[in-house]
Amino acid sequence: MAQFHTKMSLRRNKAQALAQAMLGLWGIKVDVIPHKVTDDNVGVILAKSDLVIDCTDNIAARACIKGYCVKQEMPLLHGAMSQDGTFAQVVWTEMFEVEAGEGGATCEDGENLPFHVLVGAYIAQVTKTFFDKGKRINWQIASSGVMRI
Repeated sequence: MAQFHTKMSLRRNKAQALAQAMLGLWGIKVDVIPHKVTDDNVGVILAKSDLVIDCTDNIAARACIKGYCVKQEMPLLHGAMSQDGTFAQVVWTEMFEVEAGEGGATCEDGENLPFHVLVGAYIAQVTKTFFDKGKRINWQIASSGVMRI
């Protein structure tokens, strides 16, 4: 997902910069683990999670996260977007296939920022519904419209 950064966060780890922004803007303290997810550390990073929301644009990380969560029977929601920023899915792991290839950043130069915001809103809505009602809802989002799947 697209991140917002200030000049103060340039050249800093994205997780740490976002935690600083959350604290500075809204007084929300966020614990971060500023490391890439790998098969060697995924268990440590995700062990205490009630829900994992995967918005990575790295295929190896997606596969690692999905494999761990499936093995641990841990709820996993994916927010995945096409590299050109025209299509996205907000789906639970049962409906998510990790794509082949190398993946790529979808947030260069803020070009697709409005679409990122829309996808982020659906991720927030699906997460709230899961915690409030225990229901798992899936969405496909495109420039032509939104469809519940």
